[in-house]
Amino acid sequence: MPDIKGLKESKHVYASRELLDKSDKTKRLAVLGSGPIGLEFASMYAQFGSEVTVISPNSALLTHNEPEVAEMATADLKADGIQFELNANLNQIEDTADGVKLTYTQDGANHVLEVDALLVATGRRANTDDLHLERTDIKIGERGNIVVNNKLETSVPNIWALGDVNGGPQFTYISLDDWRILENQFYGDQTRTLDNRPVFPVTIFLKPAIASVGLTEAQAKAKGLDYIVKKLPVAGIPKSQVIGDPRGMYKAILDAKDHTIIGMTIYAEESYETINLITTVMLHQISADELRNQIYSHPTMTEALNEVFA
Repeated sequence: MPDIKGLKESKHVYASRELLDKSDKTKRLAVLGSGPIGLEFASMYAQFGSEVTVISPNSALLTHNEPEVAEMATADLKADGIQFELNANLNQIEDTADGVKLTYTQDGANHVLEVDALLVATGRRANTDDLHLERTDIKIGERGNIVVNNKLETSVPNIWALGDVNGGPQFTYISLDDWRILENQFYGDQTRTLDNRPVFPVTIFLKPAIASVGLTEAQAKAKGLDYIVKKLPVAGIPKSQVIGDPRGMYKAILDAKDHTIIGMTIYAEESYETINLITTVMLHQISADELRNQIYSHPTMTEALNEVFA
């Protein structure tokens, strides 16, 4: 929780976990933070019919994603009714009779927003405070994370740390793969490390969701790779019309010579499923030409790959 006046005293401030426990609909929700968790909750509550306002010090959304996708997703979130107050800093929180009053600064001016609840989505730190690691020789990072080497061993021999606590990517499936590394270290040939962890997908669960794996075009360009770009608007996929959400796009970065996939971003319904197929193809260095020629069941979102790689 950030150090904002009145934040800790308010009865209407929630973290994501606590907000999930609410059984009644919040009519007016403010979200502090525009990262994945903040945007996921903003999108979810907008679908519930809530009035949602996102307050963020950032000047743009989804800046780590492909710019075309970020632009489209931002427009879609706004079309869903979400209000964005960017370049804004929340200064004070004060409970009212039936909600909470937020005072924030934007472009040098003070603004006031009254809502029923505030979700604080400003990031998470490792939950290590109660471990009393100061009594040990285990090294701790800047965000309370336990420092580990590429085998997940701490600075003290025979003590290991896996999952969110070690400062790695905060995903359930990364915690699972951390265990695979430890299992290999304990019972296997000790070849599995963080250095050879396979490529893995990341999904932001908006509506539709953004799923990505590998490099963006900007990252491929920065590495000096010889690549080609493939794009497809989701509106051209039959199933997107069937399910009534033709928003989004597919964008793939391919090696110019052998057409293996360097990276891919899918902003579409069921992207979180399709991206797992793309990840497997990348792991086995299969050419995108194989996906282009694959016979897919119809209607599915996966059959879009026939067109993406055409």
